[in-house]
Amino acid sequence: MSYLDVQIGGSHYINMPIQPLVFCKLNNLGPHETKIIKYLCRYKNKDGIGDLCKARDVIQKLIEHEINEVDVRTSYVCEDCFNKHLVAKTFGYECLDCGCACHKNKEYNNCENDS
Repeated sequence: MSYLDVQIGGSHYINMPIQPLVFCKLNNLGPHETKIIKYLCRYKNKDGIGDLCKARDVIQKLIEHEINEVDVRTSYVCEDCFNKHLVAKTFGYECLDCGCACHKNKEYNNCENDS
């Protein structure tokens, strides 16, 4: 028996010719994309409009994530500063100037791009 033959809480995935998990793994999709596929595949057999709303919510979050990712990465910032800034922003801390060349560049201030 395969792990795909067992489902807790229903049969909305087992009855699919290609389960969302398999599709997402084969296509190297990330967590946002995987959730979207999951909700779209099951909406007719599980939560209907509710699953479509969940998919829409995750799509909106993915769009915002991609926009913020592009905004921050295309600004004059090194990878190390980007990671520190992302952690600070994620956990609600103030982004501090680490003193590297990125922060000294007059065209870029790490925290000015926050909105």
